[in-house]
Amino acid sequence: MFELDAGLHVGDEFGAVTFRHRSSAASRSLWASTRPKAPQSLHYSQSDSVVRRIESGPLGGWTLPYPVRMNGSPYQIEPEWDLLRTQMSDSPRSEAWRQVGCWAIDCLEVRLGPHWARDVLLSDDPLRKYLVSVPHHTQAFAWLLELALRLTQARDMSGIARITSSLKNDRRLSSITHEQMMLEVGTLAYSLGASTRFEVGTPGHANPIDLVVEADSLYMPIEARVLFTDIQFRAAQADLDRLTEAWRHLQVTQNLNIDVDIDDCQQGVDRTLALLEGAAKEASASAREVEKSWSSGRIAVRPNKDGPEGQFKGPALVTDGWRRTRQTVLEKAAKDYGPRPPWLRIDVLDGLWQFTPWASYSLADKVQTVATQLRHDLEGHPTIAGLVLTSGAVLAQGTFLNETHTNQTSTDAGIRRLLPAGRVRETMIVPLRVGATSDVDFWLRMYDTEPRWLNAQLLHLGLPDISALFPGSVSPPAEE
Repeated sequence: MFELDAGLHVGDEFGAVTFRHRSSAASRSLWASTRPKAPQSLHYSQSDSVVRRIESGPLGGWTLPYPVRMNGSPYQIEPEWDLLRTQMSDSPRSEAWRQVGCWAIDCLEVRLGPHWARDVLLSDDPLRKYLVSVPHHTQAFAWLLELALRLTQARDMSGIARITSSLKNDRRLSSITHEQMMLEVGTLAYSLGASTRFEVGTPGHANPIDLVVEADSLYMPIEARVLFTDIQFRAAQADLDRLTEAWRHLQVTQNLNIDVDIDDCQQGVDRTLALLEGAAKEASASAREVEKSWSSGRIAVRPNKDGPEGQFKGPALVTDGWRRTRQTVLEKAAKDYGPRPPWLRIDVLDGLWQFTPWASYSLADKVQTVATQLRHDLEGHPTIAGLVLTSGAVLAQGTFLNETHTNQTSTDAGIRRLLPAGRVRETMIVPLRVGATSDVDFWLRMYDTEPRWLNAQLLHLGLPDISALFPGSVSPPAEE
């Protein structure tokens, strides 16, 4: 996965951070990469009801892991929902996994339409990787299942038609994640007895509020936002993916051990790939070790029988910490939302929670640092009631415990909860207006119930529970 460099550049707790990718021959995590854009020139061939996409270059071909329906011509493919259903039915996971997975696919086919899966599977958007991996990958399975369950629970909520329409028509991962976050907040609030309305209009204002939660004296407008890595980071990550895929492909297909150690890609990823291919070809032909080195990198290739397994050490990548979060918050705060200032609910998925010094702070110190920074950044912006920043429901890599922090001198709060399917979420709650302090308890209650929400929905629908779906990854109870 990722390892912090020894030479970090840290301006403050959220400062720019450099980290390096290290990999062995073992498969990398789905969540650690974004596949580069597909080449314009490609063709398809049919063999045993499986479509293979054939590419030129070092990667050779790769296979779509599901049977497809050929439609008229061998160059037209129509992977519909039944392809995913077939793969789910054939999954080596448990019977409960297959049953619940097929239920989720059936549910989404009804709600999102017959061609949604086809359009995603034939796209170059990162969402495609999630959908392809659903029958076999735990986090992808949980993502699809929660989407189906939330749409089911929210089916009678005001404004749900707009959410469903957006999911149908905008099939980018960024848009899907935004709508799914709105559903997350709405269904968690509903589970606590509150009512939820989506896309609520405000008199005199053109743009509606994303959602409004109401319960007794509580009235909470909420604006949602998801912050992904920026385009430069994604481009660098795509280059790194090309290198690691080529490295792995050459080791497997040519029976080689390859060490790659690259400090940067200033000479260009295509040049580096050419060096890698050339060294592999030479080593295969001569049956001896071949080494290529330059000012910022080294490649060593040897026959598989000689020496240890190959290792990959990639170029440094950089995430810019708090700057983009601050920019997002300020853009939202600059808008006029009418007489009832909303809460901002933001999933920060750009590396802040993984690759900055702040990420290693205690929960209490994280809350204090975030609250201090937000109040400084938003001084003079009365249009926001408060902010809720979360890590998203991310893969728990390491040891985590359930924890809740409330400040004795302010109403700032933080909560960490382990979630089913081996995930974890941290949530920071920072009220900015005096009238918003009473909302903090409701936010805490919502995200305290999240670990139990999935199981409650499964049982409500008569489906197998999470102990059957994710053995060994069931969330423990809240902290004592």
